[in-house]
Amino acid sequence: MTEAMEQKRFGILRETVPDVVRFGAIVNPNYPPSAEQMPDLEGAAAQLGRQLFVAKASNDVELNNAFAALLHEQVGALQVASDPYFDTRRRLIIAFAAQNRLPAIYQFREYAVEGGLISYGPSITDAYRQVGLYVARILKGEETG
Repeated sequence: MTEAMEQKRFGILRETVPDVVRFGAIVNPNYPPSAEQMPDLEGAAAQLGRQLFVAKASNDVELNNAFAALLHEQVGALQVASDPYFDTRRRLIIAFAAQNRLPAIYQFREYAVEGGLISYGPSITDAYRQVGLYVARILKGEETG
């Protein structure tokens, strides 16, 4: 993930709800890429002139605490960081955002298909298709480098 991707997601949220001053994000601190996600999120929010509150969760108890913290901090829009744990709790996260009328953006299309407001990111289906095509080229003996 790059700061440009985070900036694009926050930019979409800003366009969707332009009066929001304080963005929220949920990040899993136990997910190794979160070390890169945090500065990217902070930099992207700063670039757009928005405050950022980051809630951290790596299990169900922490996720419920993160929800409470986001409400307490009165964030006006939410970005859910890329994380396999969050993908397994997709319905719960979508329900939280909907029940609290919190505009949210997610990495994968599957969130939007299941009722999330917006997604912006890579297509898992296309990624697997590309991998299959690449493997086929290798098996045929083509040069790939």
